[in-house]
Amino acid sequence: MKQHKRMDTRQRILDLLERRKWPVWRLAQKSGINHSTIFNMIQRKNMPSLKTIEEVTAAFGISMRQFFAEKGDPALFTPQQEAVFFLYHDTSIPQRKAILHAMELLSEQNGITKTNYNEIEFQEEHNMDAIARIKELMEERGWTLYRLSQESGIAITTLINLLHHSKQPALQTIEIICESMEITLAEFFTRPSEPGGFTAEQLKLFALWDSLTEEQRSAVLELLLALQAKRNE
Repeated sequence: MKQHKRMDTRQRILDLLERRKWPVWRLAQKSGINHSTIFNMIQRKNMPSLKTIEEVTAAFGISMRQFFAEKGDPALFTPQQEAVFFLYHDTSIPQRKAILHAMELLSEQNGITKTNYNEIEFQEEHNMDAIARIKELMEERGWTLYRLSQESGIAITTLINLLHHSKQPALQTIEIICESMEITLAEFFTRPSEPGGFTAEQLKLFALWDSLTEEQRSAVLELLLALQAKRNE
């Protein structure tokens, strides 16, 4: 069985906090997670649940695949994409809508046909039905519960209870199942609705950014930096 390096969720959250230059209270504010819960999580006093990870990814504006992506995964931002997205996502939802609309107008000035992004969801659903995903992967492989139990080392009674109840499995359990199926956590959490692991909002932002001239990009960056400065006052 191919072994994948276990995801250090604590370090991943710390890395995202550092790159976003967010204090813990900001993540608590954006995610709705209790401040002390986040502190305990990053100090390894408890392992985050799948629901907590989903709330963290929603707060950072990234997909589950991007959270679990390993180096070299095409779902990871380029340095330029990261810089632009972090500034953009730190604004409010009304401001983000206005920014995208302004970028659309600039894009149209450049002769780019308007893309069909009008109905994107700005508070995207990050929850995944992990039970359904496990069943889907089993079906793809033609695996029975007995085969999954053999390959993963998880007792068949545990799997029966897991797959026949609505409660989401622990992240550690998903990691074990991924290892047995020789896939990464990023692959497990890849959604059909997120091509390449990018959310619809990210795809729109980057498509519009690519359509702008250097002068127009500078103007957008100036606006984003001005909004950041105002927020930090």
